[in-house]
Amino acid sequence: MSTNNDSVIVKGILAVLAKKKLDSNLDGVSKSLQKITSERSKDKKAVVWSVVALNKVMLCRVKKVIKETSGKDVEVENKINTSLIGGLKIEYGDLMIDATLQNDFQKLQHLVS
Repeated sequence: MSTNNDSVIVKGILAVLAKKKLDSNLDGVSKSLQKITSERSKDKKAVVWSVVALNKVMLCRVKKVIKETSGKDVEVENKINTSLIGGLKIEYGDLMIDATLQNDFQKLQHLVS
């Protein structure tokens, strides 16, 4: 989703390219803008992995915790992974929080080995 500020930036870039007669660079500029937009949208989406589908209350709690820690309002997507055994794994940008039983068992196994 683009903001009004994004629109102004894109219009400004296009105006500079037209003024400098650099129309041939539009394809490269377009690809760069798509990459930037894609990277920015990653920061607005969190993925929550769980064994079963989470209800709206749980998803809202996860969203609230992410907002409190990051200061950003994010979209939360729930994905199912039955191999987690229990708990949650949250991916948000470069951050990963693994509070699953699978992870706990792996830690225990590492300690015992």
